[in-house]
Amino acid sequence: MLKLLHTADWHLGRRFRAFSEEASIKLSRARLEVIDRIFSEAERHQVDAVLCARVISSTNPSQARVVRPRGLAPEEAVAPARVSPARQSPDAQTNFPISKDAVVDRGLDYLAIGDTHGFRFIPPERKQPPTIYPGTPEPTAFDEVDPGHVALVLINRQRRATVDKRRVANWHWETVRVAELSALRALAARHDLGNRVLRLTVEMRLSAEQYDEAEALLQELAGTEARHGRAGVLQLDREGLSLDVAALGHGLEGLPPVLQAAARRLQEAAADPDQRPAAERALFHLFRAAREGVRG
Repeated sequence: MLKLLHTADWHLGRRFRAFSEEASIKLSRARLEVIDRIFSEAERHQVDAVLCARVISSTNPSQARVVRPRGLAPEEAVAPARVSPARQSPDAQTNFPISKDAVVDRGLDYLAIGDTHGFRFIPPERKQPPTIYPGTPEPTAFDEVDPGHVALVLINRQRRATVDKRRVANWHWETVRVAELSALRALAARHDLGNRVLRLTVEMRLSAEQYDEAEALLQELAGTEARHGRAGVLQLDREGLSLDVAALGHGLEGLPPVLQAAARRLQEAAADPDQRPAAERALFHLFRAAREGVRG
């Protein structure tokens, strides 16, 4: 039996400009860290060859380094006869388009391809002989379908190939929308967020007390300079989080008259969509100051 590990689209050196510098470094580093898991998988299954259909797509390739694991000689990366690597994408322009039936037309036992980021058979209904996109071994975007795998390929003496999808990724990319405070509480209580790239959209209108709790939960998810957040990487859209200024009422009564007058002007400003975010946050800080004054 011939054993192969098929991987593709490593994207070494990729940068993630939509994230903070710290998060971008984490995600870029993950492109290198996954290589160890790929070759650990290869060693665990004692494969005859590791086949990479596409290695790098980097704005600065000189910063990306690949370290060959112990015991893997350069010639071992060459696939044996009747197993062919290629690049193909039926739904996008590529440099080397090939027919989806190439594996049959050319009498191959297995066709290894790269250039898309999700694991799939081409076409989906044909499993023999296989044509496989293994996808990128670490996800790179929220809209990718089934990324994070390699293909373990076994070819028997009858030249029949079977494919086992093996997950090697560390990161999971997840999109969450919360419209109730209870949902935000449940999200912050999750224990699986450490390896999540979390895109969180918050759409809630809250009283001052609830707003205060929501702020604390969001800080818990994001972290501070003094402590790590519960989410590995957080991309937060809080445009839909608003303060119910009409419900502030007696919550501002502890303020001096001059600040109460300022609060009334801010409540008026909050009616203007352009001024609303700044006005609401100012009102919230006044509310917090009033509450702390009462406690004092």
